[in-house]
Amino acid sequence: MEKLGRFTVKYRYALFGVFAAMLAVSLILLPKVSANYDIASYLPPDMETRQALTVIEKEWGMNSFVNVMVKDVSASEAQSLSERLKALPNVSLVSFDANDKNSYKDNCALIKLTVEGGDFSNTAQKAVQEVESLLAKEGYQSYTSGSAVDGTRMQNGIGGEMTLIMIISVLVVVAILLATSRSWFEPVIFLLVVGVAILINLGTNYFLGEISYITKSVAAILQLALAMDYSIVLLHNFDSFAEKGEPVKNAAAKAVAVSVKPIISSSLTTVAGLVALMFMSFGIGLDIGLVMSKGIIISMLTVFFLMPGLIVLLNKPLLKLRHRPLPLGGDKLATGVVKARYVLPVLLIALIATGAVLQSFNTYSFTESQPSEELEQIEAVFAPDSNMIVIIPKAETEADYAKQDAFTEKLSSLKMGEQIPFKSAQTYNSAVEKATQSVLETLPAFWRPIMEEQVRAEVKAQVGELLNGEEHSRMILSFDMPEASDAAFAYIDEMKAELNALYGEGNTFIAGGVMSNYDISKSFGGDLLVTNLITVFSILLIIGLTFRSFSLPVVLVLIIQGAVYAAMSVSFLMSKPIFFMSYLIASAILMGATIDYAILITEHYTKMRKTAGKLESLKAALSSSMPTVLTSGLILTIAGFIVGGISSSAAISTIGMLLGRGALAAIVLVLVLLPELLYLLDKVIQKTSFGTRFKE
Repeated sequence: MEKLGRFTVKYRYALFGVFAAMLAVSLILLPKVSANYDIASYLPPDMETRQALTVIEKEWGMNSFVNVMVKDVSASEAQSLSERLKALPNVSLVSFDANDKNSYKDNCALIKLTVEGGDFSNTAQKAVQEVESLLAKEGYQSYTSGSAVDGTRMQNGIGGEMTLIMIISVLVVVAILLATSRSWFEPVIFLLVVGVAILINLGTNYFLGEISYITKSVAAILQLALAMDYSIVLLHNFDSFAEKGEPVKNAAAKAVAVSVKPIISSSLTTVAGLVALMFMSFGIGLDIGLVMSKGIIISMLTVFFLMPGLIVLLNKPLLKLRHRPLPLGGDKLATGVVKARYVLPVLLIALIATGAVLQSFNTYSFTESQPSEELEQIEAVFAPDSNMIVIIPKAETEADYAKQDAFTEKLSSLKMGEQIPFKSAQTYNSAVEKATQSVLETLPAFWRPIMEEQVRAEVKAQVGELLNGEEHSRMILSFDMPEASDAAFAYIDEMKAELNALYGEGNTFIAGGVMSNYDISKSFGGDLLVTNLITVFSILLIIGLTFRSFSLPVVLVLIIQGAVYAAMSVSFLMSKPIFFMSYLIASAILMGATIDYAILITEHYTKMRKTAGKLESLKAALSSSMPTVLTSGLILTIAGFIVGGISSSAAISTIGMLLGRGALAAIVLVLVLLPELLYLLDKVIQKTSFGTRFKE
């Protein structure tokens, strides 16, 4: 491998040019990378929600919803306002009935709008802006909610949050790097290398077409946290050779040679966890797994091919600004853990077992929607509102329309627990009747009987266009039910049974927040099993091949799995549900990334044991590994907590919190439990490892 090192040093200026060209192209492409905020678009094609959305998009185009509550308004004024809202561009349907307590009570009006475009489309955003502009212009005390409003606010908020997160994280990273460095100039090299890798990764996402907003939001901060240790390993190895009197170029070349194995092993375990995400049925796993795996590989290649040349080029300021490293007490830690080797392992393993049990009782959420102040104002007056669209075979006769009414009549008596959640429906007949009466009320009383038939005919044509497609019809239903709960999912099952009885099995589809969560909940268990199995077995294989050992992979995986259990059990103790996708992503990343800390210590220990005793080997392993473990671990820990504390997105925030907790637990277990197990299982490790002979 020294040939690789000599190559990167000899041709460093050519490599600088290559990386500069890739960086320039990436910077040009970076603003063109688009983000997909529509989580439903990542649902598997065989899921009912995905099938329903495909039919809707094909036959009507995508729609989303806006709920407008206006305070201190008369019924007639609210009716007039609903007509003005209906006249706005991109508003396709308006629902308001002054005689219905779900629409008007206590001088408050709740006007429901169906607008063109999906929840996160530019069309829906424009519709929301036009609605809010009209309300502000006319001076109403109003509040808005709904899927289109949530989508607009999410897109407006996340960009600014992630910029703030990145700025704070970089400042924290610099502080950690300075505290654990041997030269005040080290952070400059580290940030140059990781910065180039991050920008190339982000820019090359352009070739993927689009990436999810979650991936786009966390990719840079995760790459910074996950790949920083590659640079640290290489620079520390360079320092070791430089301190032995090796010339700068030789030291850099030899540093590459001895760093290849640990860095490749480290990157492979991280990639293994990310690749496991690609096997999720939920397409966002493929999205984030692909982008982050690409980022890890780019980071590794940047360390091998760019960093040695930078070290040679910037060696003078690196030497000039050297200082005594912060004493981390590796020797004392090794002595302490050996003294406590019969007590601490029992306590820590008991804690891991407790965490494993507690995390099994976790509850999971399947919706990312967060209550806003405006939604709380609306729900203080009107019952919570959840919309669903039911797709049925195309209605063409009065009997077909009567069947729709029979279905909604059944819903009006169908219970969810002790309550009846059904609130209202926009079927063909009900929509025609409401719209006809709404138009007639604007006419003089003597004129209404004369015009009723003509008005009804015109309304039927308009409603038919809105609710009937080429092959299907749709009903828009409103419910008072949570977006995700066992009771809501059981209610969906009963709805589906009623639809099957009327239209036959497989002929109807349901779309909406509750239905999407219902579908996701059904696939969650399978995704969790698949990602865990692939991650664990891949890492077992990689570690087994790296150390040529049967026992070490088991020990290392159990320790890191214990850290994952610890992170997840905190959510149970806090009685806080975990967003399902965050759990899958965080557990795979934690297992793949923090195992690196254990590999590093084990690598140093097994190498030293060939020529030294157990305690001496532990001291050397901890002394040499602690700077890297603490630096890399604290970066992931603090970056995770920063993301968790600032992001308003449930998915992004939960990923951050779980990663922060897990990385912190991994640091403790790797620095305390792992050394004790290496010491206690020394003979077992030797006997179960090929070609390994430890000093007696």
